[in-house]
Amino acid sequence: MFARTSDDHLAGLVKQIDKFVDENKDKKVAAVVNFLGDDPETLKETVKEFGEKNKIKHVALTVAVDHKDGPKALKINPEADLTVMYYNKKKVTANHAVKKGGLNKETIGKIVADGKSVLEE
Repeated sequence: MFARTSDDHLAGLVKQIDKFVDENKDKKVAAVVNFLGDDPETLKETVKEFGEKNKIKHVALTVAVDHKDGPKALKINPEADLTVMYYNKKKVTANHAVKKGGLNKETIGKIVADGKSVLEE
């Protein structure tokens, strides 16, 4: 995941993914949230606060090396507030680009469901 906003909607999604990763440790499921923005020092504080506040245990929270827009090779949509990519065997199996304000219960449900479908492949 590549996130530009660390709000309650993102927290709700990451908590569900955190639980999903924990429940599927035996299948080597992993998840990472890369926080994006202009100032890496501010982002580091955001990561720390987000993890502590939301008690995230199984999802890695980090500041992307290309902290402004993410890795160029991944072609992250600059208008997306959140980009979620699922990989299985080095192949992208699902990709969600969510505009600011678009992360809601329905969108979270679709993102989590795609994660579960990756295990079925």
